[in-house]
Amino acid sequence: MKQYFHAAFSFLTILVKGKEYSHAAMQKSIYCYPFVGAVLFFLSACFSLLFQIILNNYLLSALVFLFCGCLLIRGLHHDGLADVADAFGSGKRGEEFRKILKDSRIGSFGALALIFYFLFGMTLISRILEINITQKSYWSFMEEMIFVGFWSRLGLLTLPFCSQIYEPQNQEFSLSKILFENFNKSSVPAWYFFIFIFSVLCFNASLIIICTTISFLFSLPLYRLAQKEKGYNGDFLGTNCLLWELAGFLSVLLFHSL
Repeated sequence: MKQYFHAAFSFLTILVKGKEYSHAAMQKSIYCYPFVGAVLFFLSACFSLLFQIILNNYLLSALVFLFCGCLLIRGLHHDGLADVADAFGSGKRGEEFRKILKDSRIGSFGALALIFYFLFGMTLISRILEINITQKSYWSFMEEMIFVGFWSRLGLLTLPFCSQIYEPQNQEFSLSKILFENFNKSSVPAWYFFIFIFSVLCFNASLIIICTTISFLFSLPLYRLAQKEKGYNGDFLGTNCLLWELAGFLSVLLFHSL
């Protein structure tokens, strides 16, 4: 079990020094992804609160949260978001779509997608921060961010749950295939049940219900695109992770308004 956690943290973050793992260990490590997200968001929330205490500026503190999250994962998911946005915005399909998806350069659609992600995320987090700090509920902010951390990384497992892996014809292995070839789909309901219990204990059931609804609405266009393009790859997974992250922030804010 320790090996699987180590593999998950080394692949998704800069917190653990990477090393070579067997395909079996990498495949088992994916079930640890939601826990990795919770740790990342706990650390980002700590830095965000520290900057809020020092600077007393909600927008800057929210930006610190997003910047820390991006830095801790080396921009892994953000790169996927930009690639999918560029490929989709090009209007190309099939192999042309895949070529743009694999282009290391960021185009105009990718840049716009990242700008939207940071602006929307910063707006939501700053408002959540303001609500909690006004009420002096610092730990509540931490709990909410840990919840979103769990939830966003569950988004890495939901496309494999309902779609198929894209298998390139010109290469024997792809990273998505290595990770998800023997994917146990029962892990998704198991993690959902855990996050549901976490939500009920820390908040109430309405938060997880709101979050589920918004997340699947956000993911539906991406799922349909994956179906049209005969499967997902790592860029799709990263994009879905960030969509569920934004859905989590929005759900927390709506939860406060109830």
